[in-house]
Amino acid sequence: ENSYKLSLFPNPTNGNTTIAVENLVDRHVQVCLVNILGAEIKDLFDGTIVNNFHTISVDCSSLSRGIYFIKVSDNKDVILTEKLILNK
Repeated sequence: ENSYKLSLFPNPTNGNTTIAVENLVDRHVQVCLVNILGAEIKDLFDGTIVNNFHTISVDCSSLSRGIYFIKVSDNKDVILTEKLILNK
């Protein structure tokens, strides 16, 4: 069993949030923002994770309020997902 971890803070957010992925070192991953219908809204990161604790800052201020998901994938296989609530 893997020990991969995805966390978002603050969550719920009014606009800006930070994504933290843990224990994905040396993995090439894509991180994207997905709406409630499953459509990809924004690519947030595409590259190799070099630290056990990697953070990505996200500006969601241009998005409508609602529920979104952060998806972390590795060659299109989804590794982690986390719900993001946008209040504004």
